[in-house]
Amino acid sequence: MDNLRRVYQQNKANADVKRTIRELKNKVYNYSEMEQMVREATCNDVSEPQLGLMREIAKGTFTVEFSSIMAVIWKRIKDTKSERHPYKCLVLLEFLLREGNAEMVLTQIQNNLHLVSALTSFRLINEYHVDVGMEVRERADRFLKFLRDEPVPETPASRPAASQSASAPFSAPAADDAWKSAVTWNAEDDAAAAGGGRKFNIRIKPTTAPPTANA
Repeated sequence: MDNLRRVYQQNKANADVKRTIRELKNKVYNYSEMEQMVREATCNDVSEPQLGLMREIAKGTFTVEFSSIMAVIWKRIKDTKSERHPYKCLVLLEFLLREGNAEMVLTQIQNNLHLVSALTSFRLINEYHVDVGMEVRERADRFLKFLRDEPVPETPASRPAASQSASAPFSAPAADDAWKSAVTWNAEDDAAAAGGGRKFNIRIKPTTAPPTANA
């Protein structure tokens, strides 16, 4: 029991340090409130994006904040030093296609499809010489199937979190940074899934290479 308590306290301390660093960066780089929400939803910790937070970001895709939202996502999806940044970006992108401005999000994805496709071969070796990129590869493959409207098996990560159901929407107060009070910082929170909503009705067709002329 003591060992488990020490591990929990160490993980909590690490999460607190990471959160403090994010807060400092938010102030140094003067990120907008919506950019801070995207950074929090795709942060480098073990928990998945919270459903309420993703709903607020989805609302932002219908506003002038759209470009800022997508800029943060595409920057973090290219991170090769963390498996959690690209994984969470894929979770958030799928949610935005279901609940946000699907047409504009889809256009952005089409323009950056090479970044998503590259994640199907994502590999990251940790300090124990273990490849921790498997979940990213699987999520990228799932996401591409979702885009092509192919059947995707349901997983725990694809179900809505029980802690924040559709009947209890997240509401962002008007005061700056007040939304953070509604975010649960515990790393053991239920995973917020990209579930619910209706699927967008635009499909991406797999690209095929043009036929080569016979020599």
